[in-house]
Amino acid sequence: LFFLLKDGRQWLSVLYDLIPMEESHKSKILIRLDQTIRAVVKGMLVTAIVQGLLAGMAYLALDVPFPIGLMALTVVLAPIPFGGTGLVWGPVALYLFWMGTTGKALIMLAWGIGVVSMVDQFLRPWLIGQDVQIPVLPLVLSVLGGLALYGILGIFIGPIMVSLLMTAVQIYREEYHLKQLVVSTSPSSPS
Repeated sequence: LFFLLKDGRQWLSVLYDLIPMEESHKSKILIRLDQTIRAVVKGMLVTAIVQGLLAGMAYLALDVPFPIGLMALTVVLAPIPFGGTGLVWGPVALYLFWMGTTGKALIMLAWGIGVVSMVDQFLRPWLIGQDVQIPVLPLVLSVLGGLALYGILGIFIGPIMVSLLMTAVQIYREEYHLKQLVVSTSPSSPS
């Protein structure tokens, strides 16, 4: 991250010069890349905060010790795919069960599974899809495929690849497909 912040602009200008395309296409690709990265980071942060707040409400309502600390820990672990928040509310539910408050433990378990964990499935794709204009299904598939191929970095790489593909298709449509339609519909000159 240090080198990215220190030398990022220089690397970007070198990469920009290496791309063998017209200036307008280069700028479209880089703008789309910037939008996608910002949308993914924003979606992850907002979703983590919402999940932490929802879990924190349950910790407070169920009289769990250190609810603010547990809420902060939930926010920090929320971006971990497949159970990040469960690493906090799961042990809290076990603690409540061991303390003899089975009803509170079941409430925590139901709230954690039904609300806190489900927010991630709906809110993150919706937030990212709004900013990048990618339909929700391809976005979810890109995140899952990215996770399967690249691990935790796939959360970023998957949507970036889909976004770049959509930009390439848009450029193709504008440059080549529309030109072919114009050429094929223009009247031929008599010979």
